Amino acid sequence: MTILKNKIGRVITSIVLIVVLLAGVVGYVGWYNLFREVPTYYESPEEHFKYGSIGTEEAQGVPYWIWLVLPRIFPDKLPGPGGYTSLGITWEEGKEMPVGFTKKTIGFPRVGITCAVCHTATYRKTERDNPQL
Repeated sequence: MTILKNKIGRVITSIVLIVVLLAGVVGYVGWYNLFREVPTYYESPEEHFKYGSIGTEEAQGVPYWIWLVLPRIFPDKLPGPGGYTSLGITWEEGKEMPVGFTKKTIGFPRVGITCAVCHTATYRKTERDNPQL
């Protein structure tokens, strides 16, 4: 009788241990893929102003891959050719994101806006010059 109780006790202990470990693994994977926040650093205060996060990504951010393909999938919904630039958004040459937008990983890459989306402007000295930020 005591041998049977010991076997049942070990089986129950093993099942509980497996369930706890499984719950821990599922919890960690869920946190890593949905809530893990990766800090971003910028070379200068100007870069941080143009591309630094102000915290909009978690609540209002758009998944990066959706943001990236929207102008390609729905070009007819934009005012003209050129993707996001047709909306008047400034894009510096060689940069991944337009000025005023940030890409931050909170579980997965998300796109949000920064202060620079409203507080920047461009100018040209002549019509042939490239716009200066």
